[in-house]
Amino acid sequence: RNRGDSPPFLISECFSWETKENLFKLLERNETKKIEEDMPYKYDQAFIYIAAIIFIVTQCGCIGNYEPPAKEGANGMASNSNDSIRDGFVPLLSQMGSTRLYASGSCVKQTTDGDYIICGDGVDVNEGKFIFLLKMDAARHMIFAKKFSEGDIFHNNDWRSYFLLPHSIQLNPDGGYTIYAFRDFAAENRRELIIKLDTDGNMIEKKVVLDMPDLFSFDETKDGGFILSGFDNKDSHSIESALIIKIDFDSNIEWTRTFKASGDAFGESVKQTSDNGYIIKCSISNSSDEKYDPNGWLIKTDSNGNKLWDRIFWRYLYDVLQTSDKDFVISGRDDDSLHLAKIDENGNLTWERTFLEGLAGQFNSIHETSDGDYIIAGHVFNQATSQDADGVVIKINSMGKKIWQKVFGGIGYNAVFDIQSTIDGGYILTGLSSNNNSQDILLIKIDSIGNEEWGYYHHPK
Repeated sequence: RNRGDSPPFLISECFSWETKENLFKLLERNETKKIEEDMPYKYDQAFIYIAAIIFIVTQCGCIGNYEPPAKEGANGMASNSNDSIRDGFVPLLSQMGSTRLYASGSCVKQTTDGDYIICGDGVDVNEGKFIFLLKMDAARHMIFAKKFSEGDIFHNNDWRSYFLLPHSIQLNPDGGYTIYAFRDFAAENRRELIIKLDTDGNMIEKKVVLDMPDLFSFDETKDGGFILSGFDNKDSHSIESALIIKIDFDSNIEWTRTFKASGDAFGESVKQTSDNGYIIKCSISNSSDEKYDPNGWLIKTDSNGNKLWDRIFWRYLYDVLQTSDKDFVISGRDDDSLHLAKIDENGNLTWERTFLEGLAGQFNSIHETSDGDYIIAGHVFNQATSQDADGVVIKINSMGKKIWQKVFGGIGYNAVFDIQSTIDGGYILTGLSSNNNSQDILLIKIDSIGNEEWGYYHHPK
């Protein structure tokens, strides 16, 4: 398919990428002798340039004002990105002192002084798995790049068996940062982590929230404690139940609640709500009841974890946002369509919308904007070619009507995991960009209507 990821040269419309690369190499040679050796006839260097220009004109038919083509994404939508200021693929991982790395961005925020802070996870083939924190200014100058391996955090080197996965970052009042993450070696050794950093990104404190298996996520509560979600599997031969646990700051368990379904249920994430209760995003699978094979399951509880209501939505749930009017906007998908819905605080459906029919993918991040609309980010791919994906950002109004929709990414697999508003009215998004054996951090800045201002990701150049 035509990706439209051309550099701003007329030549980009004339050749395949391989042909263009060979031509550029030829034109860049400064020694006439080398050109003569490569060509069947002895041409002067100037003649080569002239011949190339003539070929371009004859192939394209014109040489007037060049309009970069609208980028074609996985669904054929135009993103109208500004190719003339695109960086090309600049590996952000190289800022961390090695080129033999794989990484992806998990979360991003803009600081009060206009800088950007990006947190994610990766693998150094020599040192093992790590969490990273990058800070750059608005002009994209790197301020610092920090990498925290398992050995840095736990003082051991058993990195080959573990994952270190951050899921959110908080900007502290003192100008420092708090990373919320978990360390995973199968379910029986999962550890929930809080890592506090100073203003320069140096680790000053770390805490294991709860030394307990079978947990998937946690969130800090208003009283300074934590709420955690996962599953209960006391008897390995029985159906698993969704689980939430409330603990205080010192990790003392205050209460535990389980929620049964007709199949195995997993509490994938939990957030505290404005009424001090909790909203739990779950999945259900392996059920004899076709209704639950699989399904996204949303549970609302009171402040003590007692269930108030629950609802089944689609086959998968991805994100849940409580809005300023105390309702909820949720994202999910069936087999071949992505969905958004709004429900009130009692679980009643207000509206439901379908997007990108015929495509698989995920809406990973939902945020409410200052004008009362919603911005949603994720990725889409054609199921027939699932190795190739594009990041997608959609803005909708308070009733779920689409305002605009953009696709981002170049070659390979590009996914957006988080999006945040910026002080200039635009948005910053992060995720991963991979092509063949190379995977790096995706980082893109867009304006208020979704036009790309700059980006770091794999694309042809």
